[in-house]
Amino acid sequence: MFADFNGLPLHPLVIHVVVVFAPLATMLAVAHLVPAWRPVLRWLVAGTASIAAVSAFVAKESGETLKDVIEDQLQSGPAGRLVEEHEELGEKLFIALLVFAALALVVLAVRALHEGVLGHIAAIVLVLAGIVVGVLTFQTGEKGSDAVWNPTGEVDYSGASD
Repeated sequence: MFADFNGLPLHPLVIHVVVVFAPLATMLAVAHLVPAWRPVLRWLVAGTASIAAVSAFVAKESGETLKDVIEDQLQSGPAGRLVEEHEELGEKLFIALLVFAALALVVLAVRALHEGVLGHIAAIVLVLAGIVVGVLTFQTGEKGSDAVWNPTGEVDYSGASD
């Protein structure tokens, strides 16, 4: 189920959904702090966070499937260690996104009932969780791209000549 889509590995396709929706949900959570924008953003924050969490699950599962397919290559090449680190970070990111999506739903409910201090605290906690999600998204993506594009660390993509 998580192996491929139209003959292409699913993992590199679905990670782009995570990379777009996780930071977008965080930015919307920050914008949600502005009182005038809350009615419009309330459901968008919860929706984008939920899409990010679901897509992270699919990315995690498809990544494990892809890893099983290329296991021999990983054991004999330099990318194996990086893929392991990428996998560990991906698991943390998935958990962080589940927490973030749950918090977004809690904030939605709390803000509907309490616009006072409790609502503000809940919204700030959501933004802090979003920052954690952002950091983990970056770290996970960086480790995954290193495994694919620069497993030895010797390739210079800066364009600067020696």
